[in-house]
Amino acid sequence: MNYPTTLLFIIALFLTVNCETTAIPPAEELMELELISRYPLNIRDPSGLTLDISGKFLWTVSDDPRGHIYKIGFTGEILEVLTDYEGDDLEGITINPNDSTLWVA
Repeated sequence: MNYPTTLLFIIALFLTVNCETTAIPPAEELMELELISRYPLNIRDPSGLTLDISGKFLWTVSDDPRGHIYKIGFTGEILEVLTDYEGDDLEGITINPNDSTLWVA
């Protein structure tokens, strides 16, 4: 090795050794989530969930073959089913905040 390469290697090694690391706290110190409510959902294999831009309802998709896109209320009631779209093995949904289009994966 030539001198500049050796010097860079030593500096990189020094910086790596002296990097601070954040320890992960033990499991007993982590906060637990508390279930505050549960609602029935009459959708077979729901997959993915996104909040509508209005903040008044949710969108979800069904992972079921011939699955659809569902507009649901906050207590699980189905408000609308987009039946003009049929998917196979839908896994996720999100909404574009710029033009309110739904994106399904």
